[in-house]
Amino acid sequence: SSPAASTPHSPERGDFLVDPQVTATVKPALITNRFFIQGAVRSPGVYNFETTPSLLELISVAGGLNPTYGATAFIIHKVDPVKVDTATPEDGAPPVEYELKQANLNKLLRGEFSENLKIAPDDIVQIPAADVFFVAGEVNAPGSFALKEGTTLRQAISLAQGTTPTAS
Repeated sequence: SSPAASTPHSPERGDFLVDPQVTATVKPALITNRFFIQGAVRSPGVYNFETTPSLLELISVAGGLNPTYGATAFIIHKVDPVKVDTATPEDGAPPVEYELKQANLNKLLRGEFSENLKIAPDDIVQIPAADVFFVAGEVNAPGSFALKEGTTLRQAISLAQGTTPTAS
C-alpha cells in the first residue's frame, strides 16, 4: 500500500469506525412573530422577530421614516376575542375587536422614550403621511409642504424660499 493510505486520517476503502461516539443535538424551532408596518416608512411590509420589538425598532427595520411622515403613529391591536364581552353574531364566530394606541413620533425622535411603545405580535403600525399646507403668492417657490407640528408662518415662507422683491 502507498504511504498516504497507511496514515490514520485516510482509511482504506472498506474500513469501518469501531465504536464511534456520536452526539446529536436537536435545536428548538425559532419562534417568530409577525409585525406589520405601513404608511410613511421606506420599506413597509411584514417583519418577523423572535422577540417583541419597540416602535422605534420596527421603524428602523422598515428603513426609517419617509420625509413625509406625520406626527402620529397608530398601533392597531387585535383584542383577544375571549376577553371581549360582547354578543356573538349569528354565525357563531366572536366579533373581531381592535384597540388603538397612538405614539407621538416627534416626541419619540426628540428622545421622549415614553412614546416608544412595545408592539405585540400581529399588531399593525400605521404611520400616515403628514398633512400638507400650501404657500402661494409672492414667494420664490410656491407649492405644497409637509405640515409638521409647530410650523410657523415664518417657517412656511422660508420653505417657499422666501419672498420675491415685490412682496408686501
